Amino acid sequence: MNKKSAPAPTRREFLGSACCAAVGTTGLLSALGSLRLMAAAASPTNGPQVPSAAASGIGSDYKALICLFLNGGNDANNLIIPTGADYAAYASARSNLAIPQASLLPFNPKTSDGRTWGLHPSVAELNTLFNSGQAAFLANVGTLVYPTTKTQYNAKSVPLPPQLFSHSDQQVQWQHSVPDKPTATGWGGRVADLVNNLNTSDQISMSVSLAGKNTFEIGSKVSQYAINTSGA
Repeated sequence: MNKKSAPAPTRREFLGSACCAAVGTTGLLSALGSLRLMAAAASPTNGPQVPSAAASGIGSDYKALICLFLNGGNDANNLIIPTGADYAAYASARSNLAIPQASLLPFNPKTSDGRTWGLHPSVAELNTLFNSGQAAFLANVGTLVYPTTKTQYNAKSVPLPPQLFSHSDQQVQWQHSVPDKPTATGWGGRVADLVNNLNTSDQISMSVSLAGKNTFEIGSKVSQYAINTSGA
């Protein structure tokens, strides 16, 4: 009897089963005034270390920043969906792609405008994490240089990212986090550069990739340690 292999999961199913939330970053370097927040990534035994956690006022437990970058993107308009009175406008805009309102997973965002929302039925685990305060959604973010209206875009009255609407260019710009000019480093690599002097006894690079080389981890000082199914 022939065994059929299981179909590959969709990106939305992957997000749900992995219980992950995507986090967008804008102007990261402006948020790095206090290195104590970033120094919490130090490990006391297996990874980068901080010379004196007690003296610096930071924790000594291990923490890591994990980036899951889905190159194909996510249909966000079908991930977080308006319910109630706003559902009709969504259904009209999405046409045959609209998710039936009855199948949506209700969740409880801390909004002040009274609007209600639902999640795609494939992300039940993510919904559980959100409702328990262990996950967050950052909506309406992208690679624009400034908040831009359609009128401003048509008039070209504000700076725009190079090659806007090019899928491959937007992938790179998300990892650079510098949408208004070319840059050779990624924001993960720049973070590693800033805290590199705290890692006095690290045995491997702070930046480890399980998917080969990537733009996100390129720094000026710290080199990424990249591995894939073929090895390092």
